[in-house]
Amino acid sequence: MASYLITGKAYWAKVLGDPVDNYSKDGKEWTIDVALDREALGILKGLGLDHKVRSKDDGRGPFVTFTRRELKRRTGAPNTPIRVVDFDNKVWDKSKPIGNGSTVQVKFNTFEPPVRGAKKGYAILEVKVLDWVEYNPTAIPVPTEKEAF
Repeated sequence: MASYLITGKAYWAKVLGDPVDNYSKDGKEWTIDVALDREALGILKGLGLDHKVRSKDDGRGPFVTFTRRELKRRTGAPNTPIRVVDFDNKVWDKSKPIGNGSTVQVKFNTFEPPVRGAKKGYAILEVKVLDWVEYNPTAIPVPTEKEAF
C-alpha cells in the first residue's frame, strides 16, 4: 500500500498519550489539524481527497483533520496510538506537547471505503515534528502573512 507525505502547521494536536473524547463525546480518538500550503493542497487534490479539506475563519487557511479512533470499528480491539517522531526519526518525548504552529510532516495512506458510492478516505500513519513550537494553552496563534504558506 502506498503512503504519502504532506507538510504543514499543526493545530489542536492531541496525538500524544491517551486518546481524548471525540467531538460527539461517544468515543475517544487521537487527532491533529494540519494547515496546508499549496503543495500539500495539490497532493490531496491529486489523490482525490479535496473533499476532506476544510477552512474556518480563524486564520489557518485550508486544513485537514487526521484522526485515529481508540477502538477499531469492526472488532472493537484497541488501536495503536499515532506514531510521533522528531526530525531524526526518534520517538517524540511525550512530555513535550506539540503546540499550535509547529511544523509537522504527516505520513498517511488512502483507501476506498467499503460502502458503494462513499468517498475516498485517508488514514494517518505517523507525525514527524520538524519545527516544534512549545504548547501554550492560552495562546491561539494566527499566522501572519509572512508565516502563511
